[in-house]
This record gives sequence, structure tokens and C-alpha cells, in this order.
Amino acid sequence: MPGRACRQLGALAATVDLEDDDARHDVVVVQAALAGLHDAARAGDNVVGPCVRAVRAYATVGKIVGVLREVHGRWQPATTF
Repeated sequence: MPGRACRQLGALAATVDLEDDDARHDVVVVQAALAGLHDAARAGDNVVGPCVRAVRAYATVGKIVGVLREVHGRWQPATTF
């Protein structure tokens, strides 16, 4: 059982760290990084660099995916073969 308690404590610590990071990130920097990602996606450019910049600015995966979904739409699988 000690292993389970350690995993639970680690998960709790990770949650606290995420909440702290959310409070510490610079909103202006995140918005600028997401705007750069939007521009690159709209232009059809490679989005890896802008995605990395957004992650380094502490943009969430949800915000990054939201920008890409806004530009490209939601992926729908083909219903026929």
C-alpha cells in the first residue's frame, strides 16, 4: 500500500503545481503565442514551432487545440471505406 499512497500524493502534488503554474503564467505572453499559432495554421505553415512556443508560455493543451480547431475545424472520420 505505500506505493499507492505515494502515487496518490504525487498526483495531488502535480495538481497543486498545475494550479500554481496557471496563476503564474503571463496571460499576454500566452495570448501572443496562441496568436502566432493561429497565424501559422491559417497560412498553412508548419505549426510545430508555434506550438512549442505556446507550450513554453504555459498555454494549456486545450487552448492550443482550440486554436487549431478554430482554423481547421473538428476532424470527422470518413463513414465509408
